[in-house]
Amino acid sequence: MGFALEHLSEGKYSRLNYREIEVLMFETILVVGIGLAGGFAVGAQAQIAGSMGNRIGGAAGSFIVHLGGAVASLALLIARGGENISEWRHLPWYMLGSGLFGLVLYLTLSQTVPKLGATVRRQGFWNQWQLNLRE
Repeated sequence: MGFALEHLSEGKYSRLNYREIEVLMFETILVVGIGLAGGFAVGAQAQIAGSMGNRIGGAAGSFIVHLGGAVASLALLIARGGENISEWRHLPWYMLGSGLFGLVLYLTLSQTVPKLGATVRRQGFWNQWQLNLRE
């Protein structure tokens, strides 16, 4: 909060009251937190994709991941009142096919992560971290 208060006299924030500054800072912290959560999710999915690709194959793992994602997305969509799902017919064709990028991403992760050894390295880090917590 100190940084924002010191710079109140500069630029567009000069006429904000303390409550507006608090709201602005909370929104900024929230956005950063959401970004960190997204980064964690991508890192975790890479590890899971590599392990699942080794066990059941890339295409089968992709199917399971995307089926789970579809169920979770449906639940979120229902919870949010449907948003604007009825407008899907007005989207350009390339937006409707963007799920193919998810498929390509998942398949590349399931092939490259195990070969690069990232799954094993993360497992080693996790085991080491757990040992440090026990001490």
